[in-house]
Amino acid sequence: MNYFAIKSIETPSMKSEKHFIFAQILLRILATAFTLTAACITFKSTQTLIIFNVETDARYTYSPALKFFVYANVIGCAFSFFSLFLASALGRTNLHPHKYFYLFIHDMIMMALLLSACSAAATIGYVGKYGQIRSGWMPICDSVTKFCQKMTASVIFSIFGVIFYLCLTIISAYQSRKIQYQGRMERFEVKIKHNPSPKTQKVMLIFQIILRILGFAFCLGAVWRIMTSKQVLFLGFDARYTYSPSMKFFAYANIIGCTSSVVSLFLVLICCYKKHLHSNKYFFYLFLHDLFVFALLVAGCAAATSIGYVGKYGQKHSGWNPICTFVPKFCHKATLSLTLSYIAIIFYLCLTIISANQSKTHY
Repeated sequence: MNYFAIKSIETPSMKSEKHFIFAQILLRILATAFTLTAACITFKSTQTLIIFNVETDARYTYSPALKFFVYANVIGCAFSFFSLFLASALGRTNLHPHKYFYLFIHDMIMMALLLSACSAAATIGYVGKYGQIRSGWMPICDSVTKFCQKMTASVIFSIFGVIFYLCLTIISAYQSRKIQYQGRMERFEVKIKHNPSPKTQKVMLIFQIILRILGFAFCLGAVWRIMTSKQVLFLGFDARYTYSPSMKFFAYANIIGCTSSVVSLFLVLICCYKKHLHSNKYFFYLFLHDLFVFALLVAGCAAATSIGYVGKYGQKHSGWNPICTFVPKFCHKATLSLTLSYIAIIFYLCLTIISANQSKTHY
């Protein structure tokens, strides 16, 4: 009778495990296919044209942001392929679910890499399509239509890769929370082994609070620095972050990050006061929040860095000249703002990992 009772309890868990393994393998196959397609389209995006009997061409290698984009997709494709075998091995050998935590780290890094690459490429693509007149950068897609169309398709495929890796990150983190039922004694042993002591819980809680305060402070510093970066030139000309859609997106991302840091800090304190932090589901909600803010800040910084690089060094083959020699104060303040935001990204990377780890160790 005990045998049948245990078997009936294990069956739903086993079915759920198979569904997760199937989703893992399917999403990794799709991520491999879409990132490979994005890289191949970019490699073949060269367009040659003749202007006034002079032959010229458009290549992704002329733009550092597009080179970063294609390299990121190659890396994403390779790691997706190798992680596919790892996910299959986890399914066949029936390893403990906490092993999925290593897959979670891998998936989150790949998601951040692809997301930053897409953001950087989309920024350059936007300038190529619409220009940035106040910076003297004219649109070029009217002259190299096929190149721009191929790059647009490549970015779209890569964005799907980001979506697949976002799903994989959440699935891997959720799967690492689970402890398969294998009898009362084994469950008791696993609980003793993986549950942290009250002292460790307090240390991790204090660490969470400190990181959220630091995340708030650095996001606020980035917002303040970029919003006060205006530089007035002669004859009424000036430089503002609002003249660039990428810099506006960067500012808004940090505003959201700053606000979310305050909200999450209060949530942690409230849950601590009500003694809800002993339940792993609250840490999983915090993990989802931290992952969202982390991804948003990564996208914002990648977009601002991409446009800032053009402002600093120009892009000769596109006819975009550097402008930082004319507005050095503006560029210095924008660089400082970017630095502060990148530090905030590090804090939120730590928070995302801590929240995911806490969600799997509390029962």
